[in-house]
Amino acid sequence: MYIDSLIADLEKRLSFLVRGKHWLWKVTFISVFLFIIIDFTGNISKVIYFKSFINDYVKQGRLDTAHSIIKAQSEDYFGFFKSGQDTNIESYRHEAKMKFRLFLPTLVRIIGANHFEIWLYFLTFILGFFYIYVTAKLASKILGENTNRILVLLFVAGFTNLYAGAGSFVLDIVPYGDFFAFLFLLLSIYTKNPLLIFAFCQCAFWVDERALVNAIFVMIWWAFTPFMDNKFVLKLNSQFLAVFISGIIYVGIRQYLTIHYQLHDGTYLGEFITTFKENLKMLSLRIWAGFDGMWLLIVMGLIVSWREKQYQFLFILLGSLIISISFAFIAYDVNRGISYGFIALLISLGICKNYLSEKELKYILIVCFLVSILSPTLNKFRMVGGGQLM
Repeated sequence: MYIDSLIADLEKRLSFLVRGKHWLWKVTFISVFLFIIIDFTGNISKVIYFKSFINDYVKQGRLDTAHSIIKAQSEDYFGFFKSGQDTNIESYRHEAKMKFRLFLPTLVRIIGANHFEIWLYFLTFILGFFYIYVTAKLASKILGENTNRILVLLFVAGFTNLYAGAGSFVLDIVPYGDFFAFLFLLLSIYTKNPLLIFAFCQCAFWVDERALVNAIFVMIWWAFTPFMDNKFVLKLNSQFLAVFISGIIYVGIRQYLTIHYQLHDGTYLGEFITTFKENLKMLSLRIWAGFDGMWLLIVMGLIVSWREKQYQFLFILLGSLIISISFAFIAYDVNRGISYGFIALLISLGICKNYLSEKELKYILIVCFLVSILSPTLNKFRMVGGGQLM
């Protein structure tokens, strides 16, 4: 077939990218720079936005609302919210949800608040390369040493072009801090040490409460690994329990802080219902924006699970995806919410690797990669005025 011949020729030409001892680092840098080139040349307004970042933060030293609250929290975690100053902020705004997102204020408190808006961005950007490298290493582990390395490149490059990939650290000027939650969730499936898993999950939860809901994918990872033995049977182990206990402790501490400091309850059922209904008006676009072309990998994982009669695993993974998406829909930034479930991509990669041929998996990853870099979805647009479409 002509397409087979074309792909074989491209593989041969690109094989130098995945040669050598440090090929995973080459995959990492290629993927990140590909994202930057495509994202910024495809939307010049982002260049304008970064120019305003340099002008406001570096030259004039101005702080936006989010930075100001992080700075205030680094000095007194709940002083801003105890004083009632937040009553003038609409409950649906990002700033109103920040009271329990204590990781960034703690980081600023430890390192120092002077020019933190600048070093925080560059720290995030530098750590981002490590984040993509760990993703590449996990993908390589899932696919196996003998698998064509081009498959790893395709998966990582496709993933990097998502908000859960490079978008979370290249574009995060606000800052949302999602990258740190993504990094900690990734590390919680990278290490086997239950104590480290517990600690990484705690850090992720205190970045954003969406990490708590999506920690269910970390639990699925540990309950059904290793992926290499074709036995997708639920097993409760110390890693699984570490995630569960970490979640229980987070909820307990959060409840204690709410009562002790007499903080405003940030959960408004009416607001959530209204937001959910509004997001349903753009159901397909909202869901699509979470993983772009990489949804194909998840869909194939579900289909393969059904055909191979792995019904227990199918039910748990599908149910977790529904929970994750539903929770994401109660906030306007659905793209961010769904992105917290990115570990489902690695899980799906493991399923497909087990039951599909290398050729079949290659075709799927090629489509995932091409659509992810070309798809003009929400996280790839930024209005000239500054607001990112989520």
